[in-house]
Amino acid sequence: MTAEASGNDAGARWPVTAVWFNLRYMNYPRVVVALVLGLAASGCASSGGGDGKPGSVVGRVVDNSGKGVRGTAVRIVPVDGSEPRIVVTDSVGRFVIEQVPPGRGMTVEAVKQGNVLTTRGSKSKVNVSSGGRTDVGAIELKAGG
Repeated sequence: MTAEASGNDAGARWPVTAVWFNLRYMNYPRVVVALVLGLAASGCASSGGGDGKPGSVVGRVVDNSGKGVRGTAVRIVPVDGSEPRIVVTDSVGRFVIEQVPPGRGMTVEAVKQGNVLTTRGSKSKVNVSSGGRTDVGAIELKAGG
């Protein structure tokens, strides 16, 4: 007997088998069972789902007076473990990071290296939706931050 069939929860499919067994004998319509099992198997229920199309993140890097800071490196590390996306701000401090995999709870970091001083800023808990555009607003640079 395999772990799934014996009732031993060492098998990877045991929770799905148990759910299927319980729902089957509770007279739920098979459509509902298929939907529940489909969502659980695909991971859509916990990850925000969607079709997985990359999104973009936009914003502006500013100093303590609100003036845009050009030439600032801006980075986001996707939650899916893929390579960080890094861009540089334009002449008025704007940035657009394209091809960001969808996910929740990411951090956008900005770093400006000067001759004497390094300034930093960040926005946390950034959520990127599938195919969407997320505006993080202004990221203020602070000395040594």
